[in-house]
Amino acid sequence: MTLPNISIPMNIPIDIPTMLHPPLVHFAVAIPVLVLLFEVINLFLKSKSLKIITSSLLFLTIAILFGAYLTGTADGKAVMDSGSFGGVADLKEHKLLGIYLVYASAVIFIFKLLSLVINKTGFRVFYVLLLIGFTASVLHQGKEGGELVYKHGANVKQQSDDFDDDEKTEEKAEEKAEEKTTPPTKEEETTKAPEETEKETKENTEKLTPLPNVTKEVEKKAEEIKDEIKTVETNTSLVTPIKSEENNNSHE
Repeated sequence: MTLPNISIPMNIPIDIPTMLHPPLVHFAVAIPVLVLLFEVINLFLKSKSLKIITSSLLFLTIAILFGAYLTGTADGKAVMDSGSFGGVADLKEHKLLGIYLVYASAVIFIFKLLSLVINKTGFRVFYVLLLIGFTASVLHQGKEGGELVYKHGANVKQQSDDFDDDEKTEEKAEEKAEEKTTPPTKEEETTKAPEETEKETKENTEKLTPLPNVTKEVEKKAEEIKDEIKTVETNTSLVTPIKSEENNNSHE
């Protein structure tokens, strides 16, 4: 059975991020089930506290379903823009049923308020039956949404590609960190680039080259030593003839 096309005449002037739809729909499914459970119990208890709680939860359901519609529209647009999605017809049906559920939640909330005013068992039972149909529709919508993901891969490939890109970036960063921390092997040392070897040689030569001041001092010391040697040689040449004369005199 095909539902007539309807829409929600409202434009949101902001860009809604993708992937916000999945967390919202969990609440959109769980809250109506919880309300139905409370309403069935309250048919017998007739507790005022439970009436207030269920009314508040139904009002919250309207807001959550509307938010699910907006985020689902953003996700659906991303799927269509990918150009490789095979479940277009199912996606359109899913969107249409979502619009009906937004309106239906408002109707259920109105019937809830009427049940508080009329306060008759027959009307309350009729309201609970409507709530059962609404909850069943929400569960069916959740099932269809799951098939869009697990059967047709809605937004799965996009998120998988993003995840792969992040993994590649992390792997490259880890490789660079390992290169910095790992000491070079003997083969790597022997295969250094000529420029690096020349640079290291130049640096070592500069370290070994003495400073100008040190060179001057060494030269000065060397000159002093030479002068001393010359003085010693001169004195030695003077002493030698005297010794030879003494030796001659002693022989005589």
